[in-house]
Amino acid sequence: MDLSNTTLQNLILSRKKAQEDAENLYRNLGSRIFQAEDAKYKDASSDLPESYAGWKTLMSGREEAASLVFSIKDNLKRVQELGKADKDLSKSLAEAKKKLRAAGVHCAVVLWPQYTPERFPSFAPVFAAAEEEKKECGKLEERQRAVNEGVEAGKPLGRMMAQFRGAGIAAQLYYRRSRFEQCAGEAMEALVSAGAVGKLGQEIAASGTEELAQAFTPFSEAAQTVQSFAGRLEKSEAERRSVSDALEAGGAGENPARRLDELRAQIKEKDAALDNLCRARGMDHCALFFDAAGNPLPGAPDMESDAHGTLLAGTASLLAEIHSLDHKIDVTQTELKIAALEKTIARYGEEIDGLRRKTESLQEQIAKRESAIGDAASEKAGLETYLEKITAEAGGTENGGAE
Repeated sequence: MDLSNTTLQNLILSRKKAQEDAENLYRNLGSRIFQAEDAKYKDASSDLPESYAGWKTLMSGREEAASLVFSIKDNLKRVQELGKADKDLSKSLAEAKKKLRAAGVHCAVVLWPQYTPERFPSFAPVFAAAEEEKKECGKLEERQRAVNEGVEAGKPLGRMMAQFRGAGIAAQLYYRRSRFEQCAGEAMEALVSAGAVGKLGQEIAASGTEELAQAFTPFSEAAQTVQSFAGRLEKSEAERRSVSDALEAGGAGENPARRLDELRAQIKEKDAALDNLCRARGMDHCALFFDAAGNPLPGAPDMESDAHGTLLAGTASLLAEIHSLDHKIDVTQTELKIAALEKTIARYGEEIDGLRRKTESLQEQIAKRESAIGDAASEKAGLETYLEKITAEAGGTENGGAE
């Protein structure tokens, strides 16, 4: 019995595996037929077979959804890359602007004493922006020199007062120099934005002043670095807008994760529909050559001459195997049912024998109880007669005594 159960389970597993293999062959066969039809009807736009038209529609929808998934994933990855690159570029640009400001201020300070509108016309906006602060610095420097001379020559109390005035002037001078550097630095940066750095470099080169050339070189290099980083940031921003537009066009602008889930669900649904369609197409083609048990049909075409003969032969072989396994499973299940019924019959027979033995024992007990009842009834009758007798004797004695 245990051996038969094991055999049945193995047969069922083998049958399941063979059925899965057959289903795969049906799908592969149907897929190849559709692909052949796709090449055949590639340039046709009407009068297409219904099954092929359905397959083509599903395939197109599936490919479109899959392509969109890859595109969204690539764009999301690019957004992350651009975000990191922008962060690095912004940091580098900020550092480059600091160097540009420092180099610009230094260049302006060196050029300032030699400036004339005729020699350095490109420097005119810088000179105009910082001229007022430079004049104020000059006035404060004169006052500072005067105070310092008074401190050195004055009396102790006068020197003390002069020191207080000197400290105030020094604070004002520090503020004005900071303002001058700020105005000059901003104006030099404006030259970079206006594209006038090259022209200023030509004017400095024409002046033939080595000191100016040495001061201008760091500024020019810093300007090129800033322009390079700024240009790269602009390109990155343009690409970011392009990527955002692509995500928006794909329906993934607001919630890319949800859109990807929707597309994956669509792909899964279309894959299932394609599998069913290919399976049905494969089964229809097989039905032209053999029956459900893999037996060749009378007058059927020759499988070997078919373009898909190998798949047809493999499917027929699997169907024959499945048919054989179904027969073996039926035989084994019937044998198991017969064996189970035999056990049931044997068990019932044993139970009947037991019941019969119990019945015989009960009948013996009944006979004993009936005999005991008869004995008890006889004894009861005698006792009742005796009771009547002794009762009557007792009555007679009582009457004689009364007389």
